[in-house]
Amino acid sequence: MCVDIATVTSTIATSPDGAKRRQALQDFRRFYYGPVVIIENAELHDSMLEFKQCLESDCGAAGQREEKNALLRRSRNVANSCAHEIVHGLNVGRLVEAPIRLGGTAQ
Repeated sequence: MCVDIATVTSTIATSPDGAKRRQALQDFRRFYYGPVVIIENAELHDSMLEFKQCLESDCGAAGQREEKNALLRRSRNVANSCAHEIVHGLNVGRLVEAPIRLGGTAQ
């Protein structure tokens, strides 16, 4: 689901107005008010809320240069939040660092 959410937000941020963007907007609303509630943590909730507020205030529009398109930054924040949620959800956060010792003695 996180990959789908990140794909939807990046599609909205990068696609000019058209059928593809309209579909992504519908998909975002569906995720925001439905499935994401099941998995979201505070970070993911906040990043999706910021993306939604940006959409509503027209703070960024597809086709603008990257430094002027706030939707791009917010889309990236959603993707990062999803990545953190995946790591946390799989409980593999402790595996991000290489193990110091795998039992036994070093020679």
